[in-house]
Amino acid sequence: MVNGVAHNSAITTAPKEGDQPALRWLKVSFNRKPSSKQHVSEHAAKARKVSHHICGLARTKDGTVASALQKAVITYVLPSVLYGTKAWYAGRTNPPCLQRQGREEIVSAHNGWHVDFVDKTLSLAARGVLLVWRTTPTVTLFRDSGLLSSMAALKESKLRFAIRLQTVDDQHLLVKRITPPIIIQGKGVGYGQLPKTKI
Repeated sequence: MVNGVAHNSAITTAPKEGDQPALRWLKVSFNRKPSSKQHVSEHAAKARKVSHHICGLARTKDGTVASALQKAVITYVLPSVLYGTKAWYAGRTNPPCLQRQGREEIVSAHNGWHVDFVDKTLSLAARGVLLVWRTTPTVTLFRDSGLLSSMAALKESKLRFAIRLQTVDDQHLLVKRITPPIIIQGKGVGYGQLPKTKI
């Protein structure tokens, strides 16, 4: 509360009518439904603006060299589109919420929309680095531009965060979440408890 007036700048408005507003903390948007679509779309939109600008700089005549454009993508586009991935990406699959007999041990994490959105943004940036046809395969595009694909970039971000957790102090709050405790009685005996957060 500032000067007797409630200050709700952390609460963002819903992008579409009927959607729920989100809570923004450290530039990460959290909805009541843990979908993270609003967060991914906001940061991907910022990265796409820069990607379009890079595409404008890459001209066949009097254009910028590809190495400089590649550095611009690595410096701004990648960190922008991958910001906050530790909060929503833990892999394409994960253990189910409830362990039942006869149920699959690994289920989909339902983040395909997020990965596809990140992939489209990085593909646009890669096309800005290289002057290629629209029909150029995505695999060839990332290989020749020297950039990471969406899956490789998300996996690298996940592994980087895992290494950070292994190197922090033993008393750090996140260390307790590395290995979930084992259930010793009741339903699910012998299985790990559910994590309290995505981390």
